[in-house]
Amino acid sequence: MESSVQAKTMRLTLSRQFVLVAALLGLIGLVGGGVIESAVARLDGTAAQVNLAGSLRWLTRDIHLETQRYLSGHTRDAELVEERLQRLESNLAALEKGGTTEGRAVPPLPAGLRPQLDAVRGSWTHFRRHAREVVARPAAGGDSRGLLDDLHRDAGVLFATADRLTGALSSEVESLHDAIRGTLRFAALTLGAILVITLLALRKRVVAPLQDMAQTARRFAAGEQAARTRYRADDEIGDLAAAFDDMAGEIGSRIDELTKAQAELRKLSLAVEYSPASVMITDAEGVIEHVNPRFTTVTGYAAQEAVGRKPSFLKAGVMNNAVYAELWRTVSDGRRWRGRLLNRKKSGTVFWEDTWIAPIRDDSGRISHYVAVKEDITEQVRVEEEKAHMQEDLERRVASRTQQLSATVKELETFSYSVSHDLRAPLRAIHGFAHLMEEQCADCEGTEARGHLQRIRSASLRMGEIIDDLLDLARISRNELRIVDVDFTAMARLVLATLAAAEPERSVVVHVQKGILLWADAGMLRLALENLLGNAWKFTAGREPAEIRVTARRKDTETEILIADNGAGFDMAFADKLFQPFQRLHGREEFEGNGIGLATVARIVHLHGGRVWAEAWPGRGAAFHVALPAGNGALLSSKSPSRAD
Repeated sequence: MESSVQAKTMRLTLSRQFVLVAALLGLIGLVGGGVIESAVARLDGTAAQVNLAGSLRWLTRDIHLETQRYLSGHTRDAELVEERLQRLESNLAALEKGGTTEGRAVPPLPAGLRPQLDAVRGSWTHFRRHAREVVARPAAGGDSRGLLDDLHRDAGVLFATADRLTGALSSEVESLHDAIRGTLRFAALTLGAILVITLLALRKRVVAPLQDMAQTARRFAAGEQAARTRYRADDEIGDLAAAFDDMAGEIGSRIDELTKAQAELRKLSLAVEYSPASVMITDAEGVIEHVNPRFTTVTGYAAQEAVGRKPSFLKAGVMNNAVYAELWRTVSDGRRWRGRLLNRKKSGTVFWEDTWIAPIRDDSGRISHYVAVKEDITEQVRVEEEKAHMQEDLERRVASRTQQLSATVKELETFSYSVSHDLRAPLRAIHGFAHLMEEQCADCEGTEARGHLQRIRSASLRMGEIIDDLLDLARISRNELRIVDVDFTAMARLVLATLAAAEPERSVVVHVQKGILLWADAGMLRLALENLLGNAWKFTAGREPAEIRVTARRKDTETEILIADNGAGFDMAFADKLFQPFQRLHGREEFEGNGIGLATVARIVHLHGGRVWAEAWPGRGAAFHVALPAGNGALLSSKSPSRAD
C-alpha cells in the first residue's frame, strides 16, 4: 500500500512537468538576471571610474587655470586651489582603492589598468607639488614664471596620462557592453531553445495523444467498437487514455449486452405473438396497451377493439366482485395473482380462463405496467366437474360398500367368537371325559384303548391352541396401531433371553446389532419378533453350534431387519406357503407348531406398511427379511453386532 502511494507521489504528471519547465525558466531568468545585474553593476562602476578619470582631466585644467588667476591677481582665494587639489586627490584615491564619490560606489581599477593609474599618480605628484609651490610663491615674494612653466608642463603630462586612463576605461566600458550583449543573446537563445523543446514536448505528450484520442473517439462513435487509444503514460494524459479505453470497453460490453438483450427481447416478442396463451399488457391504471393474436382467437375481439379499454369489458357478470377486488389489491401491492376468471366472448359465449397477472416495475421501482397471461380452460373445467360428479358418486358407492364390509366383518367377528365359544365347550368336555376314561382305564390289561384316549386329549388341546391362534390373528387386524420409537436391539435381546431361560440346557451363539431403532407399534412388533426368533430358536435345535443373528441396515426410505439362523432351513420351492395360515413345511413330529406364527408376522408387517420375505437353504439355515418404513425412526448405528451367549 505504501509503495503504491509512493509510486503515485513520484509520478511525473503534466502539472509537475509544467512546474519543472517553469522552474527551469525561472532559474535561467534568475541566473541571467544575476549575470546582467552583475554586468550592469560593473558597467556602472566602470562608468563611475570613467567619470572620475574624466574628472582628473578637468580638475587638472581647473587647478591650472585657478593657479594662473591667483598669480595674475584676479583672485586671492588660495583655498579654492587647495580644495581642487584635495578633490583630485580624493578622486585619484577612489580610483586606486575604491570608494564613494558623489553618492556613487566606485570599484578599484582592474589590475590591467594599474600601470596607467601609476603613471597618473606619478604625474599628479609633480603637478600637486608645483601647484602648491606656485600658490605659495607670491606670499614669499619670489618670481613664479619658472614655476608656471613647470606647472604647465606637469599639467600637460597629467592631462595626457589621465586622458589615456580615461580612454582605457572607455575601452573597458565597450568590452562590458559587448559582454552584456553576449549574455543577453545567450539568455535569449537558451530561453528560445527551452521554449521550442517545451512546445515539441507538449506536441508529443499532450497534443498528439489528444488528437489520437479524438480520432479514436470518432472511430468508436462511427461503430468501430474495437477502437482503442493504446496510449500509456504515467501522467494525466495517460490516465485519460486509460480511462477512455476502459470506458470504451465498458460501453462495448454494454452494447453487446444491449444487442443480446434486444435479440432476447425480439425472441420474447415473437414468443408473445405466437404464444398459445392469451397475453394482455396494460398500463398502471389497467388500460390495455397490447394483446397478442391468441387473445383475438379466444375472445373474438380484434386488437384495436381491446386497446384503450379496461379488461373489465370481458366480465361475464357472474363472478363475485370480491374476486376482482382481491385481484387488484394483490397486483397493486406488487405481488402476483393467479386464479380462474369466468369471462364472455364477443359472441356472448362464456368461458373459463386460468389467469396469471404480474406487475412490471420501472427503474425507480414503481409499477408501470401489468402483464396477464391467460389460458382457455373451459374444457378442463367441464372435465373437472364431470370428475367431481364421478368422484362424489364413487365416494357414495365406497361408503356404502365400506358400510356393508364393516357389517360383514362385524358379523364374522361375532361368528368367530361364537364358534370359539361353541367349540371350546365340546373340546373341554371331550378333554375332560377322555381324562376320566384314562384314569378309569389305568388298570386295564390292554394298552391300545389308553393310547387312543391320549390321542383324543392331545387333539383336543391342539384344537384349543388353533382356536386361540385364530382369535389372535383376527384380533391383529382389529387393533389400532400406536406408533412410537422402539429400541429393537433391547427388544430382541429380551426375547432371546426369555427363550434361553426356558431351555437353559441349550447353548446358542447370538449376534444382535447395537443401536437399532424402529418406528412401530411396540406390542405388535414384540409379537412378530417372538414368532421369528421363536422359529429360529426352534429350528436350530440339534445344531452344534447353534447360531442366531439379528442385524439391520438403512436402505432408501426403509429400515431392513434380518433375522438369520443356521437351522434346518427349507426348500425355496415352497416359500410361497410360508406366510399362509396353517401351512407347515416340517412335520409336527419334527418341530412343534400350528402354522400360524409366520402368518401373524406377515399381517403385522403389512399393517405397518412394510414387506416380509424369506430365504433358506435346506439343512443350512434360513434368513427372514422385514422391511419397515423409516418414518421418524432410524437405524442408530451400523457398527458390528455384539455377541452374547
